[in-house]
Amino acid sequence: EEQMKSWALQAPADMDGVCDEFEVGGCTADNACNYSADATDDDGSCDFCSCLNQAEMLPLNYTMTVEEHAVDGIAGTTTYRFYINMVNGNDFLSSIYGNDTAPFYLNTSTGFYNDGFASGSTADGVNPAFFGFFPSLQYDSWVTIGIEGAPVPPQTAISSVESTAQPWLGCFSAMSPLNGTNVAMDDFTGGAWYVLNGTPNGLPNATTMRTLFMQVTTAGTISGNINAQIFPLGIGDDQV
Repeated sequence: EEQMKSWALQAPADMDGVCDEFEVGGCTADNACNYSADATDDDGSCDFCSCLNQAEMLPLNYTMTVEEHAVDGIAGTTTYRFYINMVNGNDFLSSIYGNDTAPFYLNTSTGFYNDGFASGSTADGVNPAFFGFFPSLQYDSWVTIGIEGAPVPPQTAISSVESTAQPWLGCFSAMSPLNGTNVAMDDFTGGAWYVLNGTPNGLPNATTMRTLFMQVTTAGTISGNINAQIFPLGIGDDQV
């Protein structure tokens, strides 16, 4: 007599419809260099840079620096600052942007830190006078053009635009459901943060010859694709 055997598969822990026993780790982002059509579970390995020709993408002499600003300011994390390196003292960083023809991506493997004492998603929502009372505020993640705190005239606050389908500003707010999640600006409307030409924010630091445009605090790794609009010598008609 043939004996009936009972069996069961464990329900997927991540509720993605694939039983845990059959999950395949890998990169599930179809715009990544190492995208895997066989992967059912994203393991944080996505690489968005290695397949790009960086030399062709970067305008001559304009480059980017990513620098460690602080380690363990928030336990277990590193705070990074992002700069555009300018050529001339009056070169102007107008905007960081993304759209369907020039996608912007900011990805972290573990999410990134936003401080609850910051007001808004841009650097002008950070008041350095409060650092002594709320030390964690100085490690908030934010976007900017040239300033790292509330603007001092003639500096101005940072302006921003976002697509209704890709509301990226919430990713830089501790109070948002999007808090610390990956940022994408790759649809037709796109998104950006910017200042108007002539604002002192957009000019490089006279000593370092670079302009700050973002701070990110994370315990993980960072990858992505960044687009910058620069006005050489401050001339908007000659934008690169």
